[in-house]
Amino acid sequence: MRNLMTLCLACFALVGCSGGADLPRVAADGTPLAEGFDPPPQPDNALQLISPILKDFPPGGNTEFCYYTKTILKSEIIIKAGQGYQTPGGHHVVVYWTQKPRSEQIHECTEDDMTSLHALSGGGAEGGNGIINSLPEGTAFHVPAGAQLVMNVHMLNATQKPIDGQAVANIFYGDPSATSISSFFVTGTSIDIAPGETKSYTASCAAKYPLKVVRMVGHMHEWGTRNVVTMTQGSGNAKVYYDKPGAMDFSYDPPAVDYPVAAPLEINVGDKIAVTCTWNNTTGKPLRFPTEMCAVFGYVLGNEPERGCADGEWNN
Repeated sequence: MRNLMTLCLACFALVGCSGGADLPRVAADGTPLAEGFDPPPQPDNALQLISPILKDFPPGGNTEFCYYTKTILKSEIIIKAGQGYQTPGGHHVVVYWTQKPRSEQIHECTEDDMTSLHALSGGGAEGGNGIINSLPEGTAFHVPAGAQLVMNVHMLNATQKPIDGQAVANIFYGDPSATSISSFFVTGTSIDIAPGETKSYTASCAAKYPLKVVRMVGHMHEWGTRNVVTMTQGSGNAKVYYDKPGAMDFSYDPPAVDYPVAAPLEINVGDKIAVTCTWNNTTGKPLRFPTEMCAVFGYVLGNEPERGCADGEWNN
C-alpha cells in the first residue's frame, strides 16, 4: 500500500501537479508524515498508530505528549509485542489504553493522564527504530472492547534548532489464551553528574501493592555503565535481582530477566525496591535528569493500571 501511494505521488509530480511543487508525504491511511520520516507500512499481524507531526519542537525541549487517537476498540484485542519508529529527537513511543475515552487530541501528558492509563508496548528512540519488543513467554496484554488507544510520545531536542517530531507504533496481535499482564516502574530524578565524573545514584520505593513480576529490565542512557536492582524484605538484607552493564543500546533495548508465569518474583507490600545506576560522564557538561535516567521497569501479572513510583511517591 505504501509503495503504491509513493508511486502515485511520483506520477502526480511528473505531470506537474500544483505547478510542480512537492506534495506533502502521507502514510497509507492518509496521515501526513514529517519531512524525511519514512516508517514501514502496517504489518499484516499488527495495528499501526501514527502521531500527528509535532511542529517546531524547540531546542532543549523535553516533553512527553499524550495523543488520544481516534481508535476506540469495537472488541477485545490481545497484544503480544510492540515496535516503534521516531524522527530524530524521539526518546520513546509507548502505546497505552484507557477506559475513559476522550475526543481525538494531543497535549503534554499530565499526572491525570498517566495515572489512568494501562501500558502496552512500543519502542523508538531513533537508534531503536524497528526493534520488536516482545512480552514474556505465555503472556499478553488483554485490552477490552471500548478502550481508546493512546500514544505517549517523548521528544528530547538536544540540537540548537527547532525540529519536527513524529512517531509510529505497531502493536502485534497475540494469543487470547495468554496470561494477562500489566506493568510497574521505580525511578528517581535527582541525578547530577559533573563533567568527567564517575558517580552512582540510587532510587528506591517501598512497594505499595503486591506485585508478581514476570519480567524486569533496567533503564539508563548512553553514559550508564551499570544498572543494579535489589529488593529488601522486612529487616533482611538487600538481594540482587538484576545486575547488567551499560551499553549504547541500553536505553532502547536493555537485557531482561524473566520469571515463569507459574513462579513469578513476588514483591509484597512494604518490600523495598531499589535501583542503583552508575555513570561515566565523558561530556563537557553536567548530566541531569532527563538527559540521563535511572529506572527499573517490570511486567506483572494482572490487569491494573501501570503502577509507578518516582522519587519515593507512587502514582496511584
